[in-house]
Amino acid sequence: MICVAALCVIAPGALAQWYAGGSLGASKSRYNAADLTSDLASGGITGAGTAGGSAASGKVFAGYQIYEVFAVEAGYFYLGDYLNVNGNYTKPAPASTFSGTSKGEGVNLDLVWTVPITKGFSGIGRFGGALFRSEPSWTANAAAFNIMSGAARKNNLVADAGLGLQYDFTKTVAARLEWTRFFNVGTGLTGGSAPIDNFSAGLIVKF
Repeated sequence: MICVAALCVIAPGALAQWYAGGSLGASKSRYNAADLTSDLASGGITGAGTAGGSAASGKVFAGYQIYEVFAVEAGYFYLGDYLNVNGNYTKPAPASTFSGTSKGEGVNLDLVWTVPITKGFSGIGRFGGALFRSEPSWTANAAAFNIMSGAARKNNLVADAGLGLQYDFTKTVAARLEWTRFFNVGTGLTGGSAPIDNFSAGLIVKF
């Protein structure tokens, strides 16, 4: 550690370290019934229904600890069928029902801060971006349901951020509990987007 003018700078070579890990958890869309009604109206449809849901999720990642409290991390995530929608509409005629799901996966690149709390425990904060692939699938019982313009596989760049807790069992093995939010993820409906939260628990191996 080098101290100059009362500022301590950590030499990168002394603490630089690679790590890799994986986690399992659950994803949850914040898209709701009010959002659904609004997006249907944007497409010229009078209707309503239920929206939301959660699904099992998983991710694998690798990172480079540049400094003691700062790392760059990249990973692949799978959020499953994070959104489920069911409803009915009365306009345009004839009135009918509809349903849909959206599946999500992607890759992310984040800056990760690790702040020591007490022996073995650290807080985690992350911020970055993700190339998010959404794959919506919509069905309706009448041809008049014409809002499926977004119902195709799409790749979008979205921001992500999160908080978590890490516990170091040893110098090489640690556990993480994390919450990560992906912002403005498309739903497949015209103009529709909403955040998705992912809650996960996993292990890290440091090299």
